[in-house]
Amino acid sequence: MSNKICSPVDSCDNHQPVDAQNYLDKVVDLTIRQKYQQLDMQENRNTLRVSNNDPRLWKRTDVASWLQWAVEFYQLDSVDTLKFAMNGRGLCLLTRSGFMTRAPSCGDILHSDFQRRYAVAVLKSKKEKMKRSVPWQPDANKSMDDTKRPRGAEKQ
Repeated sequence: MSNKICSPVDSCDNHQPVDAQNYLDKVVDLTIRQKYQQLDMQENRNTLRVSNNDPRLWKRTDVASWLQWAVEFYQLDSVDTLKFAMNGRGLCLLTRSGFMTRAPSCGDILHSDFQRRYAVAVLKSKKEKMKRSVPWQPDANKSMDDTKRPRGAEKQ
């Protein structure tokens, strides 16, 4: 028995037989490629694109992008972006009830997502400040008595 089959699209009368393994490899390759394209599209939909990861520094356009992203990501009812016509600092001042007033059906979700982003940004900035400030350490070449002595005081 031959490993040759006809393409499923065309009849065998009109075309040369196709190698079964080669045809299967091409179909699997195409299927995998399509699946990766779908995953890339889904990842792009799930990726928030803003000018800065710190929401305190967001512009009005970043706030609108975040709202659009949140609606798609969390599958929320549409949100009136005009009610959120503010920059990131403005969002920082909103309480949960402020979010609920502007988006009654999903304000709690928006508030939670924003607060999480805000907390991450604050922690990152504190961590960076701590890296920059080096704590005082005594000089290894001096004795402890030398480190306690006020400046300008001489050894006796």
